[in-house]
Amino acid sequence: MSNYIGIDLGTTFSSVATIDDTGNPVIVKNDKLSESINGNSTASCVALINDKIVIGNKARLSMQDNPNALGRFKRDMGTKKIYKLGDRDITPQDLSSILLERLKEIAEKKLGKIEKAVVTVPANVSNEFRSSTMAAAKEAGLDIDHMINEPTAAALYYAYTNEIDNGKYAIFDLGGGTFDVSIIEVNGKDIDVVTSNGIHKLGGDDFDAELSKLVKKKFKDEFKKDLEDEDYRKRDAEIDKISLSKKTKTIAGGEELADEILYIKRKEFEEAINLMLSQIEMSCIATIDEANIKVEDINDVILVGGSSRIPVMSSIVEKVFKKAPVLIDQLDEAVALGAALYAAYKSDGKGLTDMQRKSVESISVGECANHSFGTSVVSPETNQLINDVLIPKNTKIPFSIERTYETMHDNQTGINCDVTQSTEPTDDLEFVKKLWEANLEVPEGRSKGQKVVVTYSYDDSEMMLCKFHDVASGKKVEKHITMSSDEDLEDILIE
Repeated sequence: MSNYIGIDLGTTFSSVATIDDTGNPVIVKNDKLSESINGNSTASCVALINDKIVIGNKARLSMQDNPNALGRFKRDMGTKKIYKLGDRDITPQDLSSILLERLKEIAEKKLGKIEKAVVTVPANVSNEFRSSTMAAAKEAGLDIDHMINEPTAAALYYAYTNEIDNGKYAIFDLGGGTFDVSIIEVNGKDIDVVTSNGIHKLGGDDFDAELSKLVKKKFKDEFKKDLEDEDYRKRDAEIDKISLSKKTKTIAGGEELADEILYIKRKEFEEAINLMLSQIEMSCIATIDEANIKVEDINDVILVGGSSRIPVMSSIVEKVFKKAPVLIDQLDEAVALGAALYAAYKSDGKGLTDMQRKSVESISVGECANHSFGTSVVSPETNQLINDVLIPKNTKIPFSIERTYETMHDNQTGINCDVTQSTEPTDDLEFVKKLWEANLEVPEGRSKGQKVVVTYSYDDSEMMLCKFHDVASGKKVEKHITMSSDEDLEDILIE
């Protein structure tokens, strides 16, 4: 076994994987029954039970009755949300760190000291989300330099373990909390991401919530009384959702429903989540358009994530992509398995056997920028302040660009420098977020038209170095924007 691990930090379940002596990715089992249902994954829940921190399935099963049982905190990574765990204020990052530390322990029990780890993140999340995830991993004691997007990890696993034709593939990744759809280019074991889109807060949890509303409404209509939350719990909705993936109708569960038979049809469930299904469909269409390809150019559509088992998802795929999807082997663990391959691929190879090293030498993974990055400038045509995009979304990384601007006024003593981010290339500042802003002081007494060179360099470690250089004076300001780090490096002023 390798001492490099990949971790799928999931909304509802998390998994850890490594590569075996032959170089093939394998799940590192969690043998603790209170934490894992099948050994392949650990429930992403943390609870305080009898004044002790409990992780995994036992914590998950206590969530309905225990106010100190917390789950689904991945959805709030990178935000300022505060949870309560006993008397302690705790952040999503803290909770993720507790979970990651436990996953590290599981791996170390089987593998010994962990050399390096790769943690996955959804493709379409904020820099704050990525930074918070990396920080949680480091707080958990993991030696981590890289993260990988979840659909990319799944694609890597699929390409590595299957003899497939070269060409374009779509990865349809629907889990407990997020939806991602990516178009990838496969050439042997080389994976290049063409484009990714998705919806950050849309997944199995949202479907459970809508099913719960549906059951309560039907109960009220049929039995003329309310169904309380404690009588139909989140866990009941989850069980009924799974049942409706296998059958066209099911008897709704829950304690209150034991004496009253209430049937829920799959069609009713699909109607209840219709708005979310429309969002998924539109996201798929937009991704195909963004990739500038036709559906006929796509070899296969690969389903990943537990919620992709819901039958209507296959119907959406067939409608949009004009072909039946492929259900990937180890659908729930594919992301972790791909992350394990990526961890070995990104390593220096010193901790690998000759066979393991040879198995990952053929791998190549190319990511792209998931947002557009630019800076605020005054348009020479309109004299209005606009966003000038330097790195458009879907630019292959690593990438570097240099652009020259000029000062606007005589006797200008300062240059406003900022870094902007947007979901699409746009010149409208209303639709961008400022990641950073600073003032570069320059000498007095100069005429307008002084050259200012701006350089953005975005590397495959998800770090972007932004430089603003006043050519005549030689003064510079630099900023490291870290997409996958626990903190931005300090501004560097160069006189």
